[in-house]
Amino acid sequence: MFHQDFELNDGYSDPFSFNGAENMYAADIENLWPETPTENNVPVPVNVLFAIWHGYNLTTAALTEYLQGSLAAYKIVSFGHSHNPMIRVFPAGNAYTGIYANSGSWIDADKCSHPVRTCLIIKPAKWTGSDINVVMLYQYNPQTSGNANSFVPGLMAEESILD
Repeated sequence: MFHQDFELNDGYSDPFSFNGAENMYAADIENLWPETPTENNVPVPVNVLFAIWHGYNLTTAALTEYLQGSLAAYKIVSFGHSHNPMIRVFPAGNAYTGIYANSGSWIDADKCSHPVRTCLIIKPAKWTGSDINVVMLYQYNPQTSGNANSFVPGLMAEESILD
């Protein structure tokens, strides 16, 4: 059993379970919500009901808060919470104005229904001297020959957008 006799830097003096943390924050989400978008520089804030309702689908929330409408301040938005690796353009089609990317997960394959060992590589135009921002989604796959304990990256998806 874990015993803690010192106070951590987070201000909690007693250990508690994930459910304890979830219950603590769930009880206050409606009260804390108005300041959350401001703290996270969200250009199109949503109300707490929308956030709770769409909490299971972070893509919807991200598209609404960061890429939708005339207030969209970002061309590329990346997340990693859902464990579902993907790259999507927004709005769908050839005239998109933003890219949503989710890095996925490094969780064990037997604990996840999505592809694992995934990551994003984002090459901002300003860093490369190009006019194009590039977003690439990679998955590290077990080496099929040679050293069985090594992995090789494989490109899963790529999108680009003008700066």
